[in-house]
Amino acid sequence: MSDSIVCIFNPSANQGKANTLESDLRRLAEAHPNTEWIRTAHPHQAEEIVISAASQGCKRVIALGGDGTVNEVVNGLMLLPPEHKPELAVVPIGTGNEVARNLDISENPREALLSAFEGVLGQMDVGYITLPDSMKTSYWLNTAGIGLDAIVSTQVHELPPVRADIGYWSAFFYAIVFNHTPFHIEAVLDSQPISANTLMFVACNGRKEGKLIQIAPNAQCDDGVLEYSMLRAASRWQVLVSLPFFMLGKQSLLPYVSSGSFQTLTLKSKTPLTIHADGETLCKPKAHIHRVEIGVLPRAIKIVLPETKTAPGGWFSLSLRSIK
Repeated sequence: MSDSIVCIFNPSANQGKANTLESDLRRLAEAHPNTEWIRTAHPHQAEEIVISAASQGCKRVIALGGDGTVNEVVNGLMLLPPEHKPELAVVPIGTGNEVARNLDISENPREALLSAFEGVLGQMDVGYITLPDSMKTSYWLNTAGIGLDAIVSTQVHELPPVRADIGYWSAFFYAIVFNHTPFHIEAVLDSQPISANTLMFVACNGRKEGKLIQIAPNAQCDDGVLEYSMLRAASRWQVLVSLPFFMLGKQSLLPYVSSGSFQTLTLKSKTPLTIHADGETLCKPKAHIHRVEIGVLPRAIKIVLPETKTAPGGWFSLSLRSIK
């Protein structure tokens, strides 16, 4: 594998505002030798760029965009054999930037880009989600949600352009009012069966989503397991009451919230499902998806982390397991 680095820049990130950052970031990136700068022009192109770059021996890909861009890059990486898989670095210039936030990557684009070149290398688990009804598998780094969580994520994309936090909370309250629809699930987590009426089920590799929600406060992204948080059938008032608990990571104190960990999950429902992975909508009810499989691939990618990243108490477990 060569020493080349490919920067994948999404000019549409953050509702097109990323465009204003390009000239400065490109100049900074191309000051490093063997660096190529590529703009995406259409959805899923980042995935194609990763595969093409890997075929030419690329050592590292830097995703400059939001969670959608990172998700595309990860899905490209996961189509490659381990020996040809470039390292991944993230520069958050999108709307949500949940993956970068969980990795403690600077929100300052210049600082994040410098870290993408100079940071330390660790290993990271990758979640996968398969929709057997459509024979489709997608990969993700932070969360995959079913039900209310996915409905909120879908509605964020359908709202007029607004600030990320305003969009998230607007979509959340809209969903509580108009999409408060519990559904019954039959699931098997590893070997444990679960039968429940629920509003949402979220599988988590990361700890946070929606900036303020600690959806899985115990999650660690290199321990080979996923955490989950399940909001059982609850009234609109109970859902509202649960908000400060989720923000503090104390939702396990609520009798209608369940949590735990697993490596593989099969979930079925007679109700058509709404599902997202890292904020990207995988299906809506009109797709008539009734079954989903979720699992984890331990330390499946190499990830570039800030040099100041400390593992104890962070998103990683006992050590960064750095790779030389």
